[in-house]
Amino acid sequence: MYEKQTYSHKNRSLFKQFDIAFGADKLYEQLYSKYFKTHYAGKPTKRYVKLMQKINESESIPYEQKELFYLK
Repeated sequence: MYEKQTYSHKNRSLFKQFDIAFGADKLYEQLYSKYFKTHYAGKPTKRYVKLMQKINESESIPYEQKELFYLK
């Protein structure tokens, strides 16, 4: 079994929400890692596009809602 499979469904959904809200640091580390390619042949790479979507999703959450995550 994978480790996540041992968690309850409620905990899995909470972890997913926390990753969306607070996981931007990990995403920025990947984005600015050595040899990371943002474009190839003039087009953005699929990996870069996915990272940017996740970063934008994380940053679009208002600060007040992030505070509520801490209080739960």
